[in-house]
Amino acid sequence: DSLNQTSELKLNDLSLTPDATNEEINVAKALVEKLLNQALTQINQDKTTNQVNLTEQQGVKAINDVQVNVVKKNEARTAITNVEDNKSQLFNNNDEATTEEKEIALQQLKAAVNQYTNEVSSAHTNQNVADVLSKALKEIEQIMPNIEVKPAAIEALKQLSSQIKPQINETNEATLEEKDEAINQLEEALKNSIDTVDQSLTNAEVAKAKLEWETLIKSIKPLIKVKPEANEALTSIAQQVIQDFER
Repeated sequence: DSLNQTSELKLNDLSLTPDATNEEINVAKALVEKLLNQALTQINQDKTTNQVNLTEQQGVKAINDVQVNVVKKNEARTAITNVEDNKSQLFNNNDEATTEEKEIALQQLKAAVNQYTNEVSSAHTNQNVADVLSKALKEIEQIMPNIEVKPAAIEALKQLSSQIKPQINETNEATLEEKDEAINQLEEALKNSIDTVDQSLTNAEVAKAKLEWETLIKSIKPLIKVKPEANEALTSIAQQVIQDFER
């Protein structure tokens, strides 16, 4: 009869529902079975032909109206996308990483999201979906930019500065004050060089800043004036005295 035929066709249709898990399909199928049984029970209780026809029509309509409530996979994909958005924002706001380091991390993120989104779509059961989501969130959480370029440049500048400082202190021709002035210049240059590296965006900008500041730091030496001027003054006085004696 039409009720059983409708029910059979509907069960087949429900089985083919795209993006639905087995459990979601089974819930809809159970509802079809329930509606079919209710309609058949009512028909057995009906007295007239009109009542039977009406019950049959209502049953067919109710069965045809059944749809699978497809939510699990959509929810999982949304959760993955939300984590991706948050991660992308974190990467882009990370001032310690260069543009290239951020880009590599963003590509890793996109690859992971694509992989796990596809796995969610291929999952069959609610548990399959939950397992993929759990694995996806764990892996995505671990993706971070590999920050190397700026720290390496800053370390090189610090090392250079630590090499220049003893050279300044070992300059015998300079007074303590002249050495202190040069060391102050060195410390200021190091601070400014680190700031410049921190504010650089790309690998190339970091390399340029490092090279320029290395050149400047290497050029810092004490401005030697006091001792030579004193020596010159003494020499001049001595020459004057000798000239006086020779007259």
